[in-house]
Amino acid sequence: MASDSKVAPGATEVAEDKKAVEGAEEKTAEDTKATKKDKKGKKGKKGKEAPRKADDDHDDHHDHEDHYNAEHHDQEKDNNTIHRPRVFSVRPQLTGTTSAMLKKKAAEKQAKQDEKDHNHIPLTEEEKESKRVMTEASHKRMREKSKEPAQACYNNGLGLGLPFHAETGEINLTNRGLKSDIAEGLSQVLLHQGLSDPPVGSLHSLVLRTNMIRFDGCERLCNSLKYDINRVLVYMDLSECSIGVKGAKAVGDMLKQNESLLEIRLKYNQIGHEGTAHLAEGLAHNFTLENLSLKGNAILDIGCEHLGAIHFGSLIDLDLRENYIGNHGCEALAKGFKGNRCLRRLNVRENPFGDEGRWAIGGELLAKKKKYWKKQKEKRVYEGDEYRAPTQREKDLAIPKIDFANLNIEPRPVLAWAVMTECPKCVCTVM
Repeated sequence: MASDSKVAPGATEVAEDKKAVEGAEEKTAEDTKATKKDKKGKKGKKGKEAPRKADDDHDDHHDHEDHYNAEHHDQEKDNNTIHRPRVFSVRPQLTGTTSAMLKKKAAEKQAKQDEKDHNHIPLTEEEKESKRVMTEASHKRMREKSKEPAQACYNNGLGLGLPFHAETGEINLTNRGLKSDIAEGLSQVLLHQGLSDPPVGSLHSLVLRTNMIRFDGCERLCNSLKYDINRVLVYMDLSECSIGVKGAKAVGDMLKQNESLLEIRLKYNQIGHEGTAHLAEGLAHNFTLENLSLKGNAILDIGCEHLGAIHFGSLIDLDLRENYIGNHGCEALAKGFKGNRCLRRLNVRENPFGDEGRWAIGGELLAKKKKYWKKQKEKRVYEGDEYRAPTQREKDLAIPKIDFANLNIEPRPVLAWAVMTECPKCVCTVM
């Protein structure tokens, strides 16, 4: 019995090592379970969070709107956060073209039309050189004239004590009770940074919403932006600034020459259909502007006719909410899609049009799609074995998908041929 109780040499150490290994394995298993538990807890917390409410209006009178990028409108995480406007164009990604290509194509088209009408005499080389020299001299005078006032604005912070200098990229003066005199200093800054050689100034975003800038202040700013040769300012918000029809005319005249602005917001400015006509005239000669918001300006159906007549210019995103647009206005907008290949988003929500308006736009888009495939069919018959089917990218550019802000736009349904009419005795359905 005594021999049985003896332990072999080294057995104690082996047993202790085995127990240590088993203890480590148990501890590892417990840690793994705890980790899994924590992950499940985190997932449960994420699942319990209330989903972010999708807001069609994504804007109110005091909070900044979400900004358009290449794919969609990014919603801001916090209403108090100042959004960062993009400083690059999304036109190449969305439309497969650039503003320079659009401008060249329009110039060639205009030259052919002038030659056909015999109402244009081309300039000689001497006349072109003389015009260039005069333009440069004019720019030099304005550059020198605006240098000191611009420097004074940098030094005194626009007279508001703001940290404002040549490296400032954004200015947000929302709802500060400013008058039109603030535009005097800003116009000098914009003029100087647009004409300076070498370039001085980096102000690319200007927000003046909810201030009484009025048409005279708007006119000063627009006159300076006509000479943004350095293409610095890309975003301007003049919403709720009471610019009226005269201010819209100043913006339209500026758009004929400006080649830097990518987005302008003119919400709630009492522009009306007359102001829309001035804007449309400028948009017809502008190939850079991509986003335009005219929300709450009562442009009516007549304003839609002006925008449809120019096929929305080269715009990519157009906001026409709260403009009292009826069925006739939708029909006018539908005509604008005939020659347009740039527009990717049209927001016409919060307008009193009915089914006829939706069907008019949907019908035009369907007709455009059918026309494209008819041309492809004729091309396939003509080329035979050499025919190459269009790629998905080519189809997306030719017949783009347009975002109507979750509005159900569709062609007239097949069953809509049942028309409701009134007869003398009763209301009946004519089948």
